[in-house]
Amino acid sequence: MANHPCATATAETLMEIQTLENDGVSICRHDGVGDCLYSAEAGRTFEVGRPDLNYDGHPDFLIRDFTGAYGKHDVVHFLGYAACPAGGYVKILDSFVTSVEPTDDTSSGWREISASRDCFDDSTQDVVSRRYRLTWDERASTYGPPDNDEDLAQYCSSKEMAPPPN
Repeated sequence: MANHPCATATAETLMEIQTLENDGVSICRHDGVGDCLYSAEAGRTFEVGRPDLNYDGHPDFLIRDFTGAYGKHDVVHFLGYAACPAGGYVKILDSFVTSVEPTDDTSSGWREISASRDCFDDSTQDVVSRRYRLTWDERASTYGPPDNDEDLAQYCSSKEMAPPPN
């Protein structure tokens, strides 16, 4: 638990997640202070799944957030929150991808996440799909950028569009 992200959670980072009808979720500070980061009123945040990402017996949250506009790209804001044994959740994933799927690879103690990203290529007027791995970054206590490449943290960047698709 020492390197679990809950160990360093603060009043500002410890969240409460309320599930709603039609897979909707609201994400608010656990202490009730301030407005919710993502709320039922906006109606744009939805539960994708409740995998146990670190096999600690507590189901975590994967959430799809549609509160932003991403242009021609088929990219969505995905959030992941780890359950804290004492209550509440901490954010462990914040990525712009098309889909996420936890795998069975737990070499770091946390499940690897397979992610796809579909980007519109202006030169071909078509969508280019690529698959990446999101892996646990022990130092940051969060999932890192796609394939641990900081240049891929920004979605549909020139670096991402340059190589041939997978």
